[in-house]
Amino acid sequence: MGSTIKIPELAANTIVGGSYRIIRKIGSGGMSVVYEAENLRLPELRVAVKIIKSNYASDDEFYQRFRREAAIGARVRHPNVAAVIDWNAMPDGTPFLVMEYLEGESLHERMKRGPLSKELVRSVLFQTAAALEVAHAQSVIHRDLKPRNIFLISGSANLPEGILVKVIDFGVSKILGADTLESTTSRTLGTPRYMSPEQISTDHQRVGPATDQFSLGALAYELIAGKPAFNGDCLETVLYQIVNEDPLPLHELAPHVSPRLEHAINRALSKKPAERYPSISAFVREAFRDDLESTTPTVAVKLKNKLKLRKKLQQLTIAVLMLTTVALLISFAIITMQNDSAEFVFAEPKDEVTAFNVNNEPAPFTPQANQQVIHFSVPSNNNITRDTNEDIEDTNLLKIPNLATAQAKLTEAQNLDFTGNYLESIRVARQSIALEDSNTARMLIFLGYCSLNDVGNARAAFFAINKKAHTQARRLCKERGLDF
Repeated sequence: MGSTIKIPELAANTIVGGSYRIIRKIGSGGMSVVYEAENLRLPELRVAVKIIKSNYASDDEFYQRFRREAAIGARVRHPNVAAVIDWNAMPDGTPFLVMEYLEGESLHERMKRGPLSKELVRSVLFQTAAALEVAHAQSVIHRDLKPRNIFLISGSANLPEGILVKVIDFGVSKILGADTLESTTSRTLGTPRYMSPEQISTDHQRVGPATDQFSLGALAYELIAGKPAFNGDCLETVLYQIVNEDPLPLHELAPHVSPRLEHAINRALSKKPAERYPSISAFVREAFRDDLESTTPTVAVKLKNKLKLRKKLQQLTIAVLMLTTVALLISFAIITMQNDSAEFVFAEPKDEVTAFNVNNEPAPFTPQANQQVIHFSVPSNNNITRDTNEDIEDTNLLKIPNLATAQAKLTEAQNLDFTGNYLESIRVARQSIALEDSNTARMLIFLGYCSLNDVGNARAAFFAINKKAHTQARRLCKERGLDF
């Protein structure tokens, strides 16, 4: 790409790409500037416009990394991943991408205010692992996982402290920054304290999903211990520690830590990728298995109570239906009797003496004078046809599945599963199936029971899964601690 003219900071109300009005500058990084903006066609939609700095836009390598960030952000769709909405260029060719606007703070900023609660630490690690697991499934490796790239958003009622995690900056590192290392010859990318040994070495063939697991392990260590796992006085010392030394035993800095949690973090920080866990979700589940198992009895009691209540409601519903049926049968019988009687007109004279005319003959039949007549109003065939058609249309409308709601429920269930709230995940997954059946939701229910070590329900849920997915289901269940 050719050189570009250095552009000044964008002023408020500047129109970018013909679609976005700049509101204010949010921040500036090593290679880009981010602005809050609004969509001109939908002013209620706030977005973040990320513009590459002009001195990097002329470098083809930086341009390709920026473009890759846009492509990865658009492809990896998950509630814990910041979504990319658009990609375009300024009139001078400077590229920019448009992302969802996030209101909150980075994990780095939150950590500066003091230690996080145990529940929030667990939730942050589970949600981050959920985002990375989806990325890894699409062969995307973050390579620069760190507190600055984990964003915390308030307002999610179902999550600890209401915090929703968003992983940002996929595919691009902050290059040549104060805390970022890049070697043009070796292409080493990442933030030193959270980099894996294989990122530092020249053996880039080993960089893979286990690389992000090492970074998450280093982050978990710091969140629990209150200090980084690798914390030398200079860059060279930090890199040497990562490749050659183990961090200080976690229990010496955090005496409350469980042996299982410490062992899980140590394994995630193994120098060799093959010695780490098979997946990043397997790591976080093993790390907090003690916490999850300790809540199982309470959860089981709640489930038992819910099942009892559901059974009582079912019995009550059946009783009401039976009473309603009996009442309808009685009403039908009465109406039928009235219909049969209505074929005749019964006259009851007011006096016991029969009325005669002047010719001494019985008076002509005049029901208006001395009797009551039962009248029935029968609707026309046209009305019946119209009402029947409307009933059929209403029934069809009820049968139309709400796909959007079903997908939203499924996403919520996946998020609950990754945060360890398995029973709630199972409940929401069933709601999703009620709206639109899917094998993904059935698999989620099965894995939830696997995590709860509930063999009976796991077995029942297993046979509800498509047979083609049985092998994968057994493997995932085993990763969660139940050899099904």
